[in-house]
Amino acid sequence: MTGAPILTELPAFVECRLIDSLTAGDHTIFLGEVVEAGASLPEQERPDSHTLWLKDLGENIFYGG
Repeated sequence: MTGAPILTELPAFVECRLIDSLTAGDHTIFLGEVVEAGASLPEQERPDSHTLWLKDLGENIFYGG
């Protein structure tokens, strides 16, 4: 979307477009709009993979994801 390189060895990516920046002291805060996101690697089984990959855990399980 923005032409930024996608690092394929990472499990996931988020691509943002810069909206604004705010300088405060010796810090700069960047505000970005997410334009693309996805998983780069296939799912690997691990104990918390359902939560990490935001799978359906059933109607009685809730998580902030």
